Amino acid sequence: MKDETGDPLCCCEFINGNGERSHLLAVFCDCEDLDESCDRFFTGRDVGRDRVAAVKETILDRVRIPTFLGQGARRIDELVDTTALPPLFVIPFWLYIASFHVLLTAFSFIIPLGAVVYYLRVLKHKQRTQFFMSVTLVSIFSMYYVFSLYAVPIGDVSSVEHAAISINLLLFFGAFAMTKRAAGFVDCNQSSSGSSTGPGFVRDGSESGGQRFADITHLHKRNNGSSNSLYESEESDSSLERGPLIGQSQENEQQRTNETEGSIPTDWCNACQMVKPARAGHCRICDRCVHRLDHHCVWLDCCIGRDNHRSFIIALLLFFGGGCWGAGRGTYTLLVATQYEESFWTALEYVFLAKGLSIIFVSILYALLVCPAVLALLLQQFHLITHNWTYRERRLVTRQPGGRERLMMLDKGAVTNWVNFITNRGDLDETGDGSSTVV
Repeated sequence: MKDETGDPLCCCEFINGNGERSHLLAVFCDCEDLDESCDRFFTGRDVGRDRVAAVKETILDRVRIPTFLGQGARRIDELVDTTALPPLFVIPFWLYIASFHVLLTAFSFIIPLGAVVYYLRVLKHKQRTQFFMSVTLVSIFSMYYVFSLYAVPIGDVSSVEHAAISINLLLFFGAFAMTKRAAGFVDCNQSSSGSSTGPGFVRDGSESGGQRFADITHLHKRNNGSSNSLYESEESDSSLERGPLIGQSQENEQQRTNETEGSIPTDWCNACQMVKPARAGHCRICDRCVHRLDHHCVWLDCCIGRDNHRSFIIALLLFFGGGCWGAGRGTYTLLVATQYEESFWTALEYVFLAKGLSIIFVSILYALLVCPAVLALLLQQFHLITHNWTYRERRLVTRQPGGRERLMMLDKGAVTNWVNFITNRGDLDETGDGSSTVV
């Protein structure tokens, strides 16, 4: 990177928001926005959202990480998602502080409630954030650290058991990496190449097919009134998710399109500007269409679709198994350490007198808070897989006329559904070569 004169930047220099060459040592210089905000805060005047936003932007612009190869100092939010940073410090600090006293333990569990409130806010506004993925990974590392550093020596855990839970951790991260790798995004380039990619597409490779697709696009924009309304309609689940919810055969799709001449097909994706394949859905967080979209998992920061649904289930099983195993082993350690205490309260007092035992106790409570939620998610997923449904289809089925009946037609029997899920052959049965059954 170079400045306006063409001179390369050293590792600690950067071009600030005003387009001027600056240095990391000047981080505390010219802080008018921060000074004014502090003055208003301490004098009881309103700081204002605009000024707070300006202070935040100034901090992000000046707190940078030195880089080499002439790139200068880079902003932190250019290198990582800043929402992923708080859990790195908050969770270990929370576990440590909560282990000092039982009252601190009780009050400290307000923090997870705050995370739940933030989770609901993210779901409402469809925001992209790595905060919850960071919470997941930091929690797992923290639990493994407590198990290895305290439960293993205190509880006399064998090396075989320790190795087993370490392997469980490695397998989880393997499943996590596979889940993050690909969800099965619909290739927009493929859909615009002039060939059909599935029974959900209405255009063929011919010139008339391409002209018909262009006419559909024109009608769609004309019906919406303007190009800006293209993304405004994305805010409505009914307009966004109505078409490929259950999937339709090519013959019925062709017939429906011919009967509704002058209107767009109901499986048209407003954001991607294409017709979605059967059972595909558009994720408003990733802004991509996904084959057999189940949901967007904020805890892993990725969509769950056709290509990563199996690895997602494996990751949940490993997480739940490891969490229950560690919590059970920690509970046994506490019971052995307090077996000679006369009552529960004296045993609890003894636990908080020993630092190692108190951290194990807080970690067990944390696991008991998380593992039931993961179990509930697993049971829900097992139910959906057993019936060959996705969470998105099940959620939106009541919004479509006759949707429940079409949803039932997807169910091919528990054994067949599970075999198709494990072998990833469900799409062949539902889309195939265009001659599949109507679902």
